Amino acid sequence: MIGMAFLAMIAMIFTSCEQNAGSRNRPNNGGFGVNFMSHPSATAVFSIHNETPFSLVAFRDNVSLANLLGGIPVGSQNHGIWRNPALFSEAGGAFTVVFVTYEQFLVNRDNLNVLNNTPFTRIFHVYTTAPRTFTISGMLGGQNDLVVQNQTDFGVELRIGGVSGSTLSFIPAGITTTTISVADVDFSIFPVFVTFNPVNGIVTSIFPQGPFGGTWFELVNFSEASPQVQTLSLCAALVP
Repeated sequence: MIGMAFLAMIAMIFTSCEQNAGSRNRPNNGGFGVNFMSHPSATAVFSIHNETPFSLVAFRDNVSLANLLGGIPVGSQNHGIWRNPALFSEAGGAFTVVFVTYEQFLVNRDNLNVLNNTPFTRIFHVYTTAPRTFTISGMLGGQNDLVVQNQTDFGVELRIGGVSGSTLSFIPAGITTTTISVADVDFSIFPVFVTFNPVNGIVTSIFPQGPFGGTWFELVNFSEASPQVQTLSLCAALVP
């Protein structure tokens, strides 16, 4: 009888340790003020496919607790972000979503403002009653730096593999230089320039044309073992 009790105690300790170890990599709902629960489309402002190897935390426009939208677990699909009425009062408004990793959030939670200078990635969205689904590219988060110089007057979405591919990042108009951490792979980047008319709520997408026809793109090469830095220059001539 004593032996059975001892074995049960050992099993409980092992299970407890296993659960605690897992919780470090799988944030629970509400941990440190971040809600990782997925919301259905009826109450979501947008949804995320998270292809990155990180759990992410989303903010509206800038990184601060007042603008916290919620968390997205690693590997999640169709993860709905709550349409918080305190942050989304009416449909038709455009905004930028800033993402940081959950680890970045934990390390800097007492001074989140510093993360506005080094966000993990961004997306651009117009709040409508039919939430859009974004795919955050798994190319993000590696040891290499892609330095993007946006010399245009437009915001630009960087998409992977084609104009309808996953999102590497969004760079708002007025931000001339952005550094994005990317993985050890070669891939093509298709920039899509966007404008928003607040009067009619219409987003216009501009696809730059290549010199020999087709859509303009840039091939970047990050396939070496050591960290690399490459620059992607987006000049005004790309926007007709």
